[in-house]
Amino acid sequence: MVEIGQLSVTTGFVTLRPNQAGASPATSSFVFVQPDYLRLIGPTDFDFNLDQLLDPAEAHIELQRR
Repeated sequence: MVEIGQLSVTTGFVTLRPNQAGASPATSSFVFVQPDYLRLIGPTDFDFNLDQLLDPAEAHIELQRR
């Protein structure tokens, strides 16, 4: 699923405000582990059992420059 919207960054947090009507903002915390290594943690939804219904989940995303 692709979310399109406005992204804002404050101290320690990233918030996506989707353009889709009625969609709630999603806020994740972030921390730089190293200058080229970022960790994001926040709520999300995912269809774990492929029944086309999203289940609440928490995302742990690590991004590292190559």
